[in-house]
Amino acid sequence: LKAETFSVKKLNAAQRKALQKHFQVDEMYHTGGVLLLALTVFVLARCPQHFWLLHLALMAVLLPWRYVRFKACGTEMYLTDFCYFGNYATFICCLAAFIRVTTGYETFLTQYNSALIRCGFAFATGPLAWSVWLFRNSLVFHQIDQTTSVFLHLFPALFFWCIRW
Repeated sequence: LKAETFSVKKLNAAQRKALQKHFQVDEMYHTGGVLLLALTVFVLARCPQHFWLLHLALMAVLLPWRYVRFKACGTEMYLTDFCYFGNYATFICCLAAFIRVTTGYETFLTQYNSALIRCGFAFATGPLAWSVWLFRNSLVFHQIDQTTSVFLHLFPALFFWCIRW
């Protein structure tokens, strides 16, 4: 069979405009992803003691966004997977730390800090970190789902690495 060649010239004005808008959105996601990577490297290298704040802010944005996307497809039950459980636990601990730092209020989790950190370290640097390689997660900046998957599987390990060292 002869392969049909594609040309933008064959598109009508409405199709060109839709394609241009799609590329602009991809460009915006790509720029945001590169800036996020640069910010992550900067925080990890320069001030790792504050990485938990970056982690908390990103989780507060990406987890609800992921829920909305999954709910629209009817696949929200995927959000009960092990990797999400590990991320929810990390988010709750970061949120409790943020509350403790800003207000001085200690939650009931404070007495379990040592056990929670050891358990979280084992989960994050074990199954979550290995799943990046196992599931072949790739950092594709213009696909927010791919970037979120890398975030969900890799950032908890980076977070506990910052706590540990």
